[in-house]
Amino acid sequence: ERIKKEDYELPGERRFPHMSGSRILNDKQHKDTGKSARTVLLVNNFSVSANGQYYLNYYQGKKWSVVADNKNSKMHTRVMTFQKGSKTVTLTIAKVEKHTNVVANIESARLLR
Repeated sequence: ERIKKEDYELPGERRFPHMSGSRILNDKQHKDTGKSARTVLLVNNFSVSANGQYYLNYYQGKKWSVVADNKNSKMHTRVMTFQKGSKTVTLTIAKVEKHTNVVANIESARLLR
């Protein structure tokens, strides 16, 4: 069963960005001392390259800095890290059989009081 992104409100401040036709399989939030984190797992039928370009365009368009991007020549996997202020997003994009999995880890540093 496909879930329409308009019908699926993710926990947290906003919905996680994703390409049309992606299915969100898991969305977890974690709170640790000094930081909070969110892990999102989604799957789609786009290539690793197309997913990578989508997230590169999305985050750079929102003025995030690219900290790391390890495209490989065969493009079976790609790991990308973006940063903006105290927030970091690390994406692992991998081809798994006929689908592409995207695992996003979003971390926000919190001030300790």
